[in-house]
Amino acid sequence: MGIACCRPLHVLPCPPRQSVFNDIPGLEDRYLEVMVKLKAYEQEHLLDHYQKLDGESLSSFIEELNKLDFDKMDKERKKLDQKKEQDKITPYPAKHLHDLRTTASETKATWRKKGLEAISRGEVAVVLVAGGQGTRLGFNKPKGMYNIGLPSNKTLFQLQAEKIQKLRALARKYTKKNKDSTIPAPRIPWYIMTSEATHSETVDFLLSGKDAKIHRGNLPREDVKCFRQGMMPCVSKDGKKILLSSVGKIAESPNGNGGLYSALAHSGILKEMKESGIKYVHAYCVDNALTKIADPYFIGFCIDTKADAANKVLPKREPNERVGVMCLRNDEPGVCEYSEITERNKNMRDRSGNLVFGAANICSHFFTTEFLVKFIKEEGGNLPFHIARKAIPTIDEAGRPFKPSQPNGIKMEMFIFDIFAFAENVKCLMVPRASEFSPVKNKPGVGKMDAPDVARADVNRYHISLLKSAGYQISTTAPQGRGAVSMEFNESSFTEQTLKDFSRLNSFGAPKFVLVYGAYVDDGSGRRESWCPDTTTAMGLINKELKDVFANGTYFMLKLPVERQGYKGNPQHPYRLNKHLKITGVPTLYLWHSDGPLNALTLDDTGCQNASKISHFFRYARAITAPNVEISPLVSYDGEGLQLIESILKKRSHEEKNHDRVIYPPVEI
Repeated sequence: MGIACCRPLHVLPCPPRQSVFNDIPGLEDRYLEVMVKLKAYEQEHLLDHYQKLDGESLSSFIEELNKLDFDKMDKERKKLDQKKEQDKITPYPAKHLHDLRTTASETKATWRKKGLEAISRGEVAVVLVAGGQGTRLGFNKPKGMYNIGLPSNKTLFQLQAEKIQKLRALARKYTKKNKDSTIPAPRIPWYIMTSEATHSETVDFLLSGKDAKIHRGNLPREDVKCFRQGMMPCVSKDGKKILLSSVGKIAESPNGNGGLYSALAHSGILKEMKESGIKYVHAYCVDNALTKIADPYFIGFCIDTKADAANKVLPKREPNERVGVMCLRNDEPGVCEYSEITERNKNMRDRSGNLVFGAANICSHFFTTEFLVKFIKEEGGNLPFHIARKAIPTIDEAGRPFKPSQPNGIKMEMFIFDIFAFAENVKCLMVPRASEFSPVKNKPGVGKMDAPDVARADVNRYHISLLKSAGYQISTTAPQGRGAVSMEFNESSFTEQTLKDFSRLNSFGAPKFVLVYGAYVDDGSGRRESWCPDTTTAMGLINKELKDVFANGTYFMLKLPVERQGYKGNPQHPYRLNKHLKITGVPTLYLWHSDGPLNALTLDDTGCQNASKISHFFRYARAITAPNVEISPLVSYDGEGLQLIESILKKRSHEEKNHDRVIYPPVEI
């Protein structure tokens, strides 16, 4: 056997690998320094794939990591590990809850005067929380840019800006030299908190874009300022590891509307408020179509009661309404969210039958600047974090993008109302829902009550009520009067034109329904019965709800009875083939619009047997239907001055040239 001759191995030096550190001097030292910090907090996984980055990207990422407050995050993580005791939730004390609806006229007049006087002295600022996008609305822009469908086609931003503009005009006469017509209207600074997702578009829409002046209601540019809310890293579902959205990029989410206070401080706006003489702040959320911005009654009430913080509330509609309620949380003022209130507390009623936990929060808050400054100084703007378990796009162990289908992490956010626990004197003002609250959260036309179609009708109804209170006759019912307006066509007389005519019918804001059902026949004993048992069941439920929901209202019903012969087993029946009806069974109930049925609401033969679905169908139908009448905010803030509307209307042609119609559409006076 031969012996192999072994030569000594000469290991040639490998050519130096091109390192990411070679790109930027000192980068490797910075990398090592931040890695020490990451290991101390068990977060070194954040740099597992640093080799995939170029030098500039790694340098930026290291800078981002160095800005993270790991101590704060570690503190919050440890809170997640602790078994939290159940908070003690008790009703908010009646002595701190005042009801505007039952307040004496003289007291209300005093509050309004005090509020307008404070505005006239330049002591009031408005803060808008507008970080949300309209994703749930099916709208991929900032929610404030959404048009809810009023005749003016104004966005939420413009409607709110014009309310501020009108307040300036109302407060002007309270200035010391109010007889001097050259005195300018007082300032009401409008500070808008955006998010990373909405900031650029909001700034362009309100400040720098082509029609920005119109969009901000002609408010002076210097009085409108946008600032970003903070972001929080997303963490793994056990709360221990920070997630990456991609290599070199931390997964982040907005820190919630409670991030307002630290954002006011970090942006310098709170300092600006203090230095410019702002004493009172009204904060509200963008998605309330009926919000009363810097409401003089509310501002005056807070000044009168020496509140350092206050909350507008309204009566909760029913136990399961998805709103938070004002309460004491562990003996401190707070809000109990709808997702955390117990069944017992949710349904508890007092001797008068009112909900004990019935003061619904609508995110309309008052603060003194002095209190906000103190809170920032003592607490740094920090509030307790609340967690939301979400499916968060991240990367896998190999650094590849990973989109989970189930919650894999936690988003942490602060709630704006948690600041109440730090205030000494927190008051609540109960206000009427019809004039104060209509949320815009979900896509229209799908049966949700907190949607633009309902909000548009709520605004219509409120404005009509203001006009009627001012003494004007506004027609809101059909010529036939209140109640049911019923039309019936049998199959032989039905044509495509039948539905076209019904679609065009002017219902004066009343809802229109189409009902296809099994025809009624004489059973031989003088009684009329439907050949279809489902129709018999459904008719009892439908008639009951119509009577309850429209006891004092009007509706139009097109009835289309179906004969058994010619329908059963006939796929070519005209109601099956009609492009609008497309029935699959009887009965079928439609909510009808000018362009046909609202398909998402259609109740088929199964839905027509369900009492709760029928109830929701008719209540939603009534909620979204009202004569589309709108009063320009520039004409009246909350009904004042409408007695002069006739003379204002005479100037309509001039006003329209300035984009300020008085009422949309024109009404007969």
